Amino acid sequence: MFSDRCLRLLSPVCYCLFLLSGLSDAQVQVRPPSISGVVQDPSGAAIVGASVSLQRANGTEVDHAITDRSGSFDFKNVPPGSYQLDVNESGFRETKVSAVGGAGPHPQIRIVMRVAAVSEEMTVGAADNGAQVSTEIALKSELEFD
Repeated sequence: MFSDRCLRLLSPVCYCLFLLSGLSDAQVQVRPPSISGVVQDPSGAAIVGASVSLQRANGTEVDHAITDRSGSFDFKNVPPGSYQLDVNESGFRETKVSAVGGAGPHPQIRIVMRVAAVSEEMTVGAADNGAQVSTEIALKSELEFD
């Protein structure tokens, strides 16, 4: 008798637990495969407006993005494979980073761009613009005969 009574009480509880476990699985969102990251300078500050190109291993561009206010970029629905990120911004050296696309969670990529070397070019030229002396002799002779 005790077992029949326990089963009658536990059955609705087990059924509810079963339903709840199914709901939690249905609520799990599957994130599409992506490659994302942040672009920073050597001090850790975000680089806003950097150009990020997603390229296949052979150099073919797959997608392009510009970093946002936090220096972040995100390429969604990236097929499985090996990729290269080519990052450019004025005042910084071009930076290339390897990345892997495809299923499964991928950590956010942190790209640190180094400041471009400052170069100055000064052209000094010399020209022979010394003083020029011009001598002209004008002869004017008038002979008058009276």
